Amino acid sequence: TIDWIGLIEYLVRAWLLLYFCKGSIVEKEKYRSTGKILFFLQSFLVNCYLSYSVWVNRVLYRTQTGEIVDSSYSILKLLIVVCCSFAAMNVLYQGRKLAKLYLLLVYYTVQEMCRFILHSVWSLVTIAWLDHLYEQVMEQKIEVEYFVSAAGSLQTYSMWVYTVGYLLFMYLVLRMYRRYLTEPVEEIDRQGLWFLMLTPVISMAFDVLWRISFYRQQGEEIEFFYEKHGSMYVVVPTIAVLCLMCTVFSRKIYAELMASEAQKNSLMFYKQQLADMTAHVRELEQLYDGIRGMRHDVNN
Repeated sequence: TIDWIGLIEYLVRAWLLLYFCKGSIVEKEKYRSTGKILFFLQSFLVNCYLSYSVWVNRVLYRTQTGEIVDSSYSILKLLIVVCCSFAAMNVLYQGRKLAKLYLLLVYYTVQEMCRFILHSVWSLVTIAWLDHLYEQVMEQKIEVEYFVSAAGSLQTYSMWVYTVGYLLFMYLVLRMYRRYLTEPVEEIDRQGLWFLMLTPVISMAFDVLWRISFYRQQGEEIEFFYEKHGSMYVVVPTIAVLCLMCTVFSRKIYAELMASEAQKNSLMFYKQQLADMTAHVRELEQLYDGIRGMRHDVNN
């Protein structure tokens, strides 16, 4: 069967990456007409191949079946996706590598943090509903067959809701971030780029930490971090929200600082012009005084 949820997710994510980079970097001259299409296809195809290739899953997850038994292995896929996007961006777009890396870090930070936030909410709602159905079965209010059917439907529809929800959340955050992209990234100096990359780097470090500890299979048992520490349903999305807020507001603060600096430079320019005009007027007054003195002497 075709995994429509996955295909639609990867299509939307590729479009969101293209949307986020729009106006911030410029295609190279020879890729002026095809650069955006190639970049979009690269993102979509790499994600699809990594998700549906049994050979890749066997190599990355170190299992014969290709099933992931340790969530830490998923870090490798994320690293491959980021590296492929960075390589494609360097081939297709002009500009400094540091500026392109900055855009990718912000994009994948927003992607991962939005997933963390929605995943916790989705998990809590799903578990609560399944527990409710289980209690109904135990009290013999519903049949076991109905419970199995409802659980299957819940899994399918909740995955659609989760996927659409976190993609919409991503779009809103990226749109908010783009409001403060007042100039192309090429115009940001190196010091400014390092300042803007600080929060995304910390957020991605949190992402790696979460992937390492999310779940691990030992024999027939699977240990979920959330089940051992129920407070993580609140802690993880809270940290993710803080990471998103810091990422967005650091860009806002930088934009306001640059606007203030530009206003300050403009004010200094006008002050210098005023000083030059004042000096010129004084020179004219001195010249006029000299001419008036000469006329007085001639008349005498």
